[in-house]
Amino acid sequence: MARVGDILAGSILWIAAIVAIEAMFAILFLNLRLVGSPGPVNIAAAATTALLLGFLVFRFRVQLVHMIGRTGDRLAAFPRTRYLLALALLGLVLRLIWVGLYPPQLASDAQVYFTLAERLSANEAYYTAGTWAYWPPGYPLFLAPFFAIFGSSLEAVVVLNLVIFVASLLAVFALARETGGEGAACLAAALFSVWPNNVGLAATVNKEILLILLITTTTLLHLKSQAAAHPARLYFLGGAGLSLGYATLVQPAFQFFLLAPILFGLLGGERPLRLLSSLVLLVAGMAVVIAPWAYRNHGVFGEFVLVSTNGGDGLYRANNPLAHGGWIPVGEVDLSGLPELEANKEGYKLARRWIAENPATFLALSVEKQMRFLGDDSFGIAGSMRINDRLPAGSPEYIATKGLANAFWLGLWCLALLALVARPRGGPVPWNLLFVILCVLYLFGVHSIAESNGKYHVPVMGLIVVWACVAASFQARRESDAESEIRR
Repeated sequence: MARVGDILAGSILWIAAIVAIEAMFAILFLNLRLVGSPGPVNIAAAATTALLLGFLVFRFRVQLVHMIGRTGDRLAAFPRTRYLLALALLGLVLRLIWVGLYPPQLASDAQVYFTLAERLSANEAYYTAGTWAYWPPGYPLFLAPFFAIFGSSLEAVVVLNLVIFVASLLAVFALARETGGEGAACLAAALFSVWPNNVGLAATVNKEILLILLITTTTLLHLKSQAAAHPARLYFLGGAGLSLGYATLVQPAFQFFLLAPILFGLLGGERPLRLLSSLVLLVAGMAVVIAPWAYRNHGVFGEFVLVSTNGGDGLYRANNPLAHGGWIPVGEVDLSGLPELEANKEGYKLARRWIAENPATFLALSVEKQMRFLGDDSFGIAGSMRINDRLPAGSPEYIATKGLANAFWLGLWCLALLALVARPRGGPVPWNLLFVILCVLYLFGVHSIAESNGKYHVPVMGLIVVWACVAASFQARRESDAESEIRR
């Protein structure tokens, strides 16, 4: 690898370590803020605790890596097929129990997507509340065939959620093995199967659960293409493009996800022609999936609309004098009375103007958005426990479950930091881990600008657990190196 690339890659790993510390702070800060403590007290307590956790991870990194590595080795000793079947069964049982306790209900976005899927399954137009393309079509398009065959019901959605979980579990295992070896893969799959927020998602009707599978698969296929020979490389890149294209139909923010493989290729010193061919294949795969919908939009509007018309409105609501980092119904200028195309264009224009005129406020707001992105991992929990006022926010049952979810989330970020500080000083850059981190940082960057809250990190849950478990591989490598040295 080029020396400059190594230096830049090392800088990105430092940025990732800072993000991990920021995540620890955000989790503690937001949870303290919920109980109504004074702001300065929140900041001081959260910062002190986060720095202490970071120090402890660094101070005891050798012991922690040894412990985690040994755990990964023990898990890797089980027969692989039986191990994955056991994890899948455990995860399915936990999710069925959760669905039994908190059956799915429809409200807000879930109601809209469910209704649009019903319309598509009945061969009706993709249209709701006076709009033709405001809502991204990927999730309704995914649900519609199953609704057409089995009928539109919440039970059908639950079954699909369970199938997606099993597929995601296998994708997480494969990505972790590609990134950090067998021990990391076994540990990542185990944590993914019992992840509280992930369990809670089974009882929701949300596109994010599908995005976990799509983004994990995209990342895996692109990594596999790096070491593959022709023609397998073409298949992997084409598959990554197809997966990313569908992820873009589900969530248009992923249309620029190509920035991660571009930067990865540049940092790794990939030959220009090879990098260009990779991008062509990725874009071609995306185009196969997205082009039919873009063509449909052109027929509806008479002009080019790639996926949806909600981008401008959403960007403006996230960047205007009333914005606070999370969702608000309207900005200072209410765009809801405009036709959707006009509202989309006006929203982009107003958002760009506000950002240019208020750079300091925009930067401060970006930090708040980062806090919201990193600081809470209870979207699936809240989406099933509190929907339609099923439980009050202050109920002991909800507080305890939310606390468990965020404690698990905090532990993952401690492991994520460990995966960075455990690398031997001066050791080689873990390039596969670097790519996983770049993919996470992409979404982190998007929601430093756009509207943010805990649900927006859900699509990269599979990547975060892989990142967190790669520390398990360092112990195995050290022992392997020590054995080699003894043999010499």
